[in-house]
Amino acid sequence: MFNKLKISLVPDWAVEQKEFWESIRRRNLWFIKLRYIIVILLSTFLFTTTFIFKINYSETQLTAGVIIIASILFYNFILHRARKYVRLDVNKFNPLYLSLFQIELDLIALLMLVYYTGGIESPLYMQFVFLVIIGSLILPGILVYTMAAIFIIAFTALTILEGYEVIAHHPINGMLNFSLYDNPNYVAAFLFTFAFMTFVSVYLANGMARQLYKREKDLVDSMKKINVAEKEKQK
Repeated sequence: MFNKLKISLVPDWAVEQKEFWESIRRRNLWFIKLRYIIVILLSTFLFTTTFIFKINYSETQLTAGVIIIASILFYNFILHRARKYVRLDVNKFNPLYLSLFQIELDLIALLMLVYYTGGIESPLYMQFVFLVIIGSLILPGILVYTMAAIFIIAFTALTILEGYEVIAHHPINGMLNFSLYDNPNYVAAFLFTFAFMTFVSVYLANGMARQLYKREKDLVDSMKKINVAEKEKQK
C-alpha cells in the first residue's frame, strides 16, 4: 500500500534526501508539542468559562468536552512515543504518513468540538482553516483539497441535520440571544463563505509550499551537477 501512495505523497527528488525527511520529522514533533499547548488552552477555556464566566453548559456538552480533550491528549501521547520508531524509509510508514495521520485525527476531534459547541454558531470552526494551512505546507495539494472537501461536507451535513432537528443542537447558552443554525439564508451564506475561504487558504499555502519544494529540487540538482563536475575535474 505504501508503495502505491509513495507517488502521491513523496516528491521524486526527495526520496533520497535526508534533509527533507529530517525536516518533516522536526515538523511532526513541533505539531505534537503544539497539540499539548492546545490541550492546555482547551482545558483552561472549559474551566474558566464554566467556573468564572458561569456559562451554563449542558451535561452533554461538559461530558463531550472532557472526553474530546482527554482523547486529544491520549492520541498525542501515543504519537509522541511512536514517532521515535518511524523510519526514514519511503517504502514503509514514514514521517509523511505520520503527518497525514495526525491531521486526520485532529480533523475528527475538531469536528466533534465544533458540533458540541454550537455547530455553525461555534467560535471554534476557524481552527479548521489553521489545520488545512498546516497540512498544505507538508502534504500534496490533491490530498489536502480532498480532506478539506470531506470536512466541509461533514460540517454541512451536521448543520443541515441540526436545522431539520434530526440531531440535537448544542448551543453555548449565553453566547447568542438568538439562534442561527435554523436560519437557511444565514446557513447558506456561511457555508459558501467558509468553503471559499478554506479552499483559497489551501491554494495559497500549497502554492507557497510547491515553490519551496521547487527551489529545494533546483538546489539538489545543482549540487549533483557540481559533484559530477568535480569528479570529472579530478579525473
